Amino acid sequence: MKKRIILRTALTLSIIIIAIAAVAQATPIHETSQIVASGTLGRVVLQLPANNTSPAPTGGNASHPTTLILYVYDHDKSSAFSNADELYVFLWAPVENRFEPVALITDNADQAEFEKTVVNETYLWYPIGPPAFPIKTNLYPNVIQVEPDDIDVWTEGNDRNSVLRAELTKAVKITLPYYNASGLYSNQTFNLPPLTLMFRGIGDPFEAEGTINWKGYPQASNYTEVHKSMTTPAWVCVHIPNWLGMFQLEVTGHIGYRFTYTFIPPPA
Repeated sequence: MKKRIILRTALTLSIIIIAIAAVAQATPIHETSQIVASGTLGRVVLQLPANNTSPAPTGGNASHPTTLILYVYDHDKSSAFSNADELYVFLWAPVENRFEPVALITDNADQAEFEKTVVNETYLWYPIGPPAFPIKTNLYPNVIQVEPDDIDVWTEGNDRNSVLRAELTKAVKITLPYYNASGLYSNQTFNLPPLTLMFRGIGDPFEAEGTINWKGYPQASNYTEVHKSMTTPAWVCVHIPNWLGMFQLEVTGHIGYRFTYTFIPPPA
């Protein structure tokens, strides 16, 4: 098994839920003791060239997001669910003036099941049924488990001298039939194509802490996430052939190493 580590952004998420949330059926929330993950993470904000062809002409490329954040996580074996490779996708929502989490891709089945509880009734996971829908469905089935060969995130070196690399080797569909980007809910479903990322630290490390609160909306899990890590600015090489052709983007981001990520359940 490979060496692993985790952390996430210090923003407090206040997820906007679509109108049908008022009539959504309750989804059981399973309370557990605190869950702790650890490892290395990388974060990069991407501003991509626009592609406004929708629908795509025959043989053409479908539209894709232009402003998004990618997080990659290399969970180590001391994490609650052991080794895991993870890719987290956030999209810019202009009407909300913030980035919204829209997909969580992992190769660890236990990690996926736990995350479904934490992110319940968000753009990441939204099971629903009567009376809002005639049959049981999932509006946003975006906690996505893939095979180990489909995603690979690994750390080379130690601490401030480390390099974090990530590969997604298959296209993954991110389902957003009612995404509130412009003030009106519209279908923003897209395929995240194969990609590679490389993060190399370029600055002095500093201690970083942050909190995410999954609460304040219908059927929220009321989990709190607390993150701590040593963080350093990073040079990031981004290669997404389906969106960028043969060229690579060279941008800045950060690496968080020796991170801990603690999931705190709601009071019993």
